[in-house]
Amino acid sequence: MTRQSLILLLSILFLLSCERTEKRSSPRSGSVPEVRTVELKPVNYTLKYETNGYLEAVHEVRIKPLVSGRVKEILAEEGDTVKEGEVLLKIDDEDYRALYNEALWSLKEAQESYENQLRVYERRKRLFEKELISREELEEAETRLETLKARVESLRALVERRKVDLERTEVRAPFDGYLVKRFVSVG
Repeated sequence: MTRQSLILLLSILFLLSCERTEKRSSPRSGSVPEVRTVELKPVNYTLKYETNGYLEAVHEVRIKPLVSGRVKEILAEEGDTVKEGEVLLKIDDEDYRALYNEALWSLKEAQESYENQLRVYERRKRLFEKELISREELEEAETRLETLKARVESLRALVERRKVDLERTEVRAPFDGYLVKRFVSVG
């Protein structure tokens, strides 16, 4: 091939390529693309992911009663989900209830004795002011009054302790969770 024929061939190719470019860039006449719309609606979807692994509890605790006694009733079994404060088991509270009632009656008796001694002390104080009794008798009444006051306070504390023991016969869940293992049975 000669040089002239090569230039001629390149010129023809150049012209042909220019012609194609013009055809591509020319607008289409009357052709409009069709567009469809789809309305999207929310759908609940549960994503499931299965894998092998090891789970470790955030909180793990061994629950045991703070009072002794026979297990009367079990209200939660292994595998149960429990809520905070839910009763898990009950211990026979008959003895604890009797001790609580006994402490209440002792407190009532001591309060009545204290109120009676307070009236005696007030009478003795008035008699002492009129110089009808000795200082020793007034001091004896005051000492008995203070002793009974201390007994009343002591019995109030005992009643509170007996009440707490009675409440502790119900073992409750300390937080929301899952009961893994139970080590007791009724009786």
